[in-house]
Amino acid sequence: MPLAVREQILAALLARLGARLAPAGDGQAAVPLRRNPGDSQTERTAVDQYDGGHEAAYASDTAQSLYSLAVELELFAPDGTQLNEIYARVRDAIDDDVTFGGLAQDARERGLGALVPGTVPGHPDVIGAVLTVDIEFFTLDRSVRSQL
Repeated sequence: MPLAVREQILAALLARLGARLAPAGDGQAAVPLRRNPGDSQTERTAVDQYDGGHEAAYASDTAQSLYSLAVELELFAPDGTQLNEIYARVRDAIDDDVTFGGLAQDARERGLGALVPGTVPGHPDVIGAVLTVDIEFFTLDRSVRSQL
């Protein structure tokens, strides 16, 4: 059975983020990428991806469903400069192809919310931010596994 379209999009996003967060050969360090890590954060620098909810709108005359998927990415770094660089690398990964190979219609940043220093247990010097990205995609009506 094929994966749900939203899972295919998340897998494509994670693969792209993994490539962008790997060492770039230009002195940039690798950044760990974790999916739904819970409370086990141990790294001082990381990107965590959490599945967000989605909203659906139906158009019966065209037999399609439009989903808006919110993806939250927690970005952690020891200083603001590094945090901004991680943010730029994440945005580059998303903006490379906002359709994720034709799976989605569009991907847009909803916002970047700042976190307070000390949000990573055991690392009071780490600052972070939550980047929320909205990804829109269509499926056939009543089928989350089949895209248009």
